[in-house]
Amino acid sequence: MIKLENAIARNPEIALDGPVDLVIPDGETVAIVGPNGAGKSLLAGYITGRTALRSGSVNRGPGIRLISFRDVSGAADSGYYLQQRWNSTEYDLVPLVKESLGNWRASAFQEKVFAVFNIAEQLEKPLVLLSSGELRKFQIARVLRPAP
Repeated sequence: MIKLENAIARNPEIALDGPVDLVIPDGETVAIVGPNGAGKSLLAGYITGRTALRSGSVNRGPGIRLISFRDVSGAADSGYYLQQRWNSTEYDLVPLVKESLGNWRASAFQEKVFAVFNIAEQLEKPLVLLSSGELRKFQIARVLRPAP
């Protein structure tokens, strides 16, 4: 379960308009969506502990994952400059999609993730050749790998 009670960010310049109260019961899957500047990243920061609180409390269970597409060209795997096709001649320096997914267990959940995001079609591709949309799907699949 995730529970925020009267959560207020320590830094008043990034705080939401008021205290946040939120309960996400065990077993729920939640997507936080909204327009730019609506506070999605700040709320995610409260939930994950990346945003320090001035007051209030946050209780969170294990298995919480956060995906941010702010830096799609580099966040998928540190050390690699993804989407930099002008360096695409350096294939031997960049891992394939399958190598970057690590030890993928063949469970029903992982197979469903592969099917939803068409990952099987990308397994033999070097990461630098993924389009931005393919890279986002890869990031989601990789975060979902341990079935959070």
